[in-house]
Order: sequence, then structure tokens, then C-alpha cells
Amino acid sequence: MPTKPATRHSSPVTAASTGGIAILSDIHANIDALGAVLTDLAAERCFSVFCLGDTIGYGPEPAACVKYMREFAPINLMGNHEAMYLATKPKGKTHLDPEELGDLWPPLELCHRQLAADEAQWISELPLVVPVAEMELVHGSLHEPPSFGYIINKSLAKEHFAKQTTRISFYGHTHIPAIWEERGKKITCYTPGEDPITLDPDCRYAIGVGSVGQPRDDDPRACYVIYQPGLDRVEFRRVTYDIKKAQARFKKAGLSKFDAERIAKGD
Repeated sequence: MPTKPATRHSSPVTAASTGGIAILSDIHANIDALGAVLTDLAAERCFSVFCLGDTIGYGPEPAACVKYMREFAPINLMGNHEAMYLATKPKGKTHLDPEELGDLWPPLELCHRQLAADEAQWISELPLVVPVAEMELVHGSLHEPPSFGYIINKSLAKEHFAKQTTRISFYGHTHIPAIWEERGKKITCYTPGEDPITLDPDCRYAIGVGSVGQPRDDDPRACYVIYQPGLDRVEFRRVTYDIKKAQARFKKAGLSKFDAERIAKGD
């Protein structure tokens, strides 16, 4: 896990954000968090939005979140919750037992009730990995993407970098913001703050963008990343939203009390 404070690499950054690519992940059907993030990235003049998956799951508004991502994000990836949703479809070739899924089943069952046929079809066509210029986008790890592996230690980061064909990759899944830096054979993990960070052109990076709807780094604010390719700069944005309103949606939908409570704790 990240242990070192984030540092600015190369030249220091002094200018405020002036637009870029917004990279989101793990919205988890939290429409209140997503709405706050979309408002924030619009104010930051982001010219495109990429979503790394897990738009659904855990939360009470999967259909609304899917609608917004279909409209605003030209690139969307499949996360493990989309894969579970497809695997629990009645006519699917693969079946997961709802009883074995425990608290994961009610939000998936809600997806089956809320999502229209065209939305289900859209989810079924989501890619696992997307290359964009000098970037690669993935939900979990580039090491066996269908397995949705986590990047949470140096060994797993090394496996990820071994499959990374570009200088920079962005991933979600862990719900924890992180910057993994590969300098030669040395791999270091930084815990990013909220100041912009200029990347070192001599290093490769795997950047964990955190979570919009369920952060797990002890900060309940929604998290996403703005990447400015021209400046080779990343900025982790933390956005406050109405958590009590979101929790009321969980309760109304009959979802897990644990999942409703954890969005206020960020764990």
C-alpha cells in the first residue's frame, strides 16, 4: 500500500488547473457523489471524461449513473461489478449463486430491475483495457485483466508494469489513490495529496485514481483524477457531496447498512 508522501517530479507546478482529461472509477451507483464530481470537472474545464468501470454495484442508483456515463464519457471500461451483473443475468451462460454473493446481491438485483435492455447490452460490450495515445486504461491490473486483480503491493505492481506497454496507465478497483513509479528496476509507491504533480519523463507510472462513490483511504470525499497530457501533470481532486442524502437513498432502496455507513467513513 502507499506509504510515502507524494512529491513533485521534474519541474515544480505553480499554475492552477486549466483543463485536461477527467479519469473516474468506482462510482458504484452513488449518484450524489457522481453529480458533485461532474459539476467539479466542468468547472475545471476538462475536455474529456474516461470511466474505468464499476459504475454500478453497492449503491442505489445504477441506472442514473449508467445514463450519465453513457452521455458524458466517450470511454467506459468494464469493472468487476459489471462482470458480476452480467454473470447473474438469468439468460447468461455463467451463473453466480445469489446466496453466495451475500450483501453484493441486493445492489446487483437492483441493477436487474433498473437497467433497460439497451443499458444491459451497453454493459455487455464494455472493454477490459483501452489504449489511448501514451496511456492504458484498465479497471484492475493489466496482469490478466479478466481476473480484476488489485495493485496493492510492489509484487503486484511489478506484474502490472510487466504488461504495461505505455509510459502511463490508470486503474481503479482499489478505491485508494496511489502513484506507482517505475524507475529502472525500482518501484516506489506515493500517496498523492491534492497538489498537482508533474511526472518524470524518465519513469513509467501506474496511477490509481481512487473512487467517486466509495473511497477507502479514510477520506469520504469523492475522488477522481485530472490528467493534462501536454503538461504531463496529474491532479487528484477531492469533492465534497451530500453524504446524508446518499445514505438516505441506500436506506430507501433496502441496501446494506454497512455500505451506507462506510461512505461516510471512507473505509
